[in-house]
Amino acid sequence: MSYLTKQKIATAAKPLITQQGIAKISVTQIMGAAHLRRQTFYENFVDKYDLIAWLYNEEISQIIHANINFQHWAQIISELCRYFDHNRHFYRQVFDNHDQNAPEYSIAAHIQVLTTAIIADLIHQTGIKLTTDYQLFLVTFLSSAVTQEINTWIRTVNPRNATQETDFLQQAVLDMANGLLARYQQ
Repeated sequence: MSYLTKQKIATAAKPLITQQGIAKISVTQIMGAAHLRRQTFYENFVDKYDLIAWLYNEEISQIIHANINFQHWAQIISELCRYFDHNRHFYRQVFDNHDQNAPEYSIAAHIQVLTTAIIADLIHQTGIKLTTDYQLFLVTFLSSAVTQEINTWIRTVNPRNATQETDFLQQAVLDMANGLLARYQQ
């Protein structure tokens, strides 16, 4: 089926998930909100968990993958923080639902694309030489740290605003880079 049909279903489902929770919504409710027949859902998705995974993969991909080749990593972090802040209640539902495949792994895979660009930019800007194994370690480490921080930030009762979260994440990356530079300049 078409991307537009999937998008229409996802657009109808997201507020339902945010307001009622994943466990309480049904395919029938989603398709009623989308004004589409129930069978159309199953032509596009296996179940509501497949829909949810498609939704966050699509939206995060729009921020990271669509921009990675022409936006600086710091701007992408800023957009990512604004996105998660705007969708905080949806992601609380997603992260709190234990029936679903762990979304952190999928989100981490997207963030790994971003952290790969960060490490490549660092190497390019500074000229430092890192082994491939150490580069891979840094990408994995940074991806895990950013993913965990976003998860914690989303779940926090009184969270920092998106601007401050952006500043902290960007500064943490720069602090790591400065530490690498200091070590290699000795």
